[in-house]
Amino acid sequence: MQTADTNGHDNLTTEKEAHAHNKGLPKAGVTSFYDSFVLNRTLVFQMNGSAETPRLRQAPNRYKQALKKTKAKDMTKINTLFFILFIGIIYTSCQMKKKYYYREGSKEEIIEAYSDSAAYLEAFKKFQISKKVHDDMKKAYGNTYLSAPINFELLNEKHEDITYKIYFAKKDSLENNLKQSISGMPNNIEESITKIREEKNGVGAKYDTGGLYLAPVKVLSAKFVTKEYSNYKDVSLRYKNISEKVITAIRFKWYGENAFNEPADMGGLIDGWGGGFTDDALKPGTSEYGEWSVLSRDGKKILIAYPYEVVFKDGSKWELSQ
Repeated sequence: MQTADTNGHDNLTTEKEAHAHNKGLPKAGVTSFYDSFVLNRTLVFQMNGSAETPRLRQAPNRYKQALKKTKAKDMTKINTLFFILFIGIIYTSCQMKKKYYYREGSKEEIIEAYSDSAAYLEAFKKFQISKKVHDDMKKAYGNTYLSAPINFELLNEKHEDITYKIYFAKKDSLENNLKQSISGMPNNIEESITKIREEKNGVGAKYDTGGLYLAPVKVLSAKFVTKEYSNYKDVSLRYKNISEKVITAIRFKWYGENAFNEPADMGGLIDGWGGGFTDDALKPGTSEYGEWSVLSRDGKKILIAYPYEVVFKDGSKWELSQ
């Protein structure tokens, strides 16, 4: 809007218009007007541009650019996260325990391990423990009804025998270390039996003879005797009827050791222990001598021999309390 001042000059008063940021750009190609004001004339020249006005350059939309950058960073993080997760899944799947089967005779057990070599060492350890238990039982009881472990098999998930297909570094030395470690463990079976026996019969006792002082028969001597023309040995006893009744039958037990103070071979199922009987009548106060064939190969000494069952002529019976 134009107004004239008192001095004859034209004054131009303009009102500013508010524009939104990055909005309302003029269209390209329209006529531009340049208003020229002459001081002494209120003449307005209208100048028609001889060419189209150049296209105005829009100010950059920084919000969208920042948003794009943020999205790009987020996608990078997501991709990285998915990559780590993928690697983790692969690693975990590789570290999952596999199932194996340990077979020893008719016995079969499951072994879980991360690798064939780890499963083999676990199976080898089980086998050595089985051998240790068998040897300990044999030493504690003189013998055992269980057969000695001979070998073992390691099967994979498909039940394929892979025992002799597994090779890894220091296999022999690891096997030897396991053998020595297990064989060096104490004989808990023997210790338990010894403890029970000593609590009942005194420290150092190797057998249970509680109540033997009440026996009607007393063993006077016991020893191994060598058979003629043979390397095998028999057991010889001298015994006496110390009761007041006639005895018609006696059952004996004895325990012997070899030169190494180990249970001797007595020709039976339990090393060290043997037994025999006689049905010859024995009058009160009478002593008798008897010999029993046990075919011992290494017997050196009889540590104890005693009656555990006696039958009298009147039909009564005495038995050693166990």
